[in-house]
Amino acid sequence: MQKRKLNDLALIKGFKNGDSEIIKLFYSVNYAGVSRFVKRNGGTNEDAKDVMQEGLYGTLLSLNSSGFSLQKSLGAYFYIICKNIWLTRIKEKIAERKMKEGLMIEADLNKPGEEKRQEELVRLLVFKHMQSLREECREILSMYLQNKPFKVIAEEMNLSSEGAARFRKKACLDKLLINIKEDKDFKNLNNEGYL
Repeated sequence: MQKRKLNDLALIKGFKNGDSEIIKLFYSVNYAGVSRFVKRNGGTNEDAKDVMQEGLYGTLLSLNSSGFSLQKSLGAYFYIICKNIWLTRIKEKIAERKMKEGLMIEADLNKPGEEKRQEELVRLLVFKHMQSLREECREILSMYLQNKPFKVIAEEMNLSSEGAARFRKKACLDKLLINIKEDKDFKNLNNEGYL
């Protein structure tokens, strides 16, 4: 495909009409910048591709929403969307790692009795709310906690891609965390200063 510059109006029209040539051109022109940002911030080429796909979807949704007004170039707008997606993923990875560490805590016999009791309550809360999730979410989170690669999760759950497996895991984890945070026992632990 010949690389050519398009103005924003042509790009927006191409996006709205689903013109695959314009979308491919836009992708190829913007990939290097997004990929560089993702890799500088701990990501891989695969992460960059996932972010690009989510960014394209987000851009398309924005373009089709009523009242959308482009204040910058479409490329700059797209870059900002992708940057925000990756920064959100970094925050989620940190939160997931903390949750994973919390799930894997083994009782330390040297800890005071109250601390052990509180840790046990946290484990029970996680278990209780894991059981209340849909079976698909329980399976995805269970495989994730067993450190299975997203490719394997996608295959075992009949999902279309690793990106789809990541998206489902995120949605399931978000639901789990919301349920836990709304639980009165969690609020009590939080008020006691344990969390």
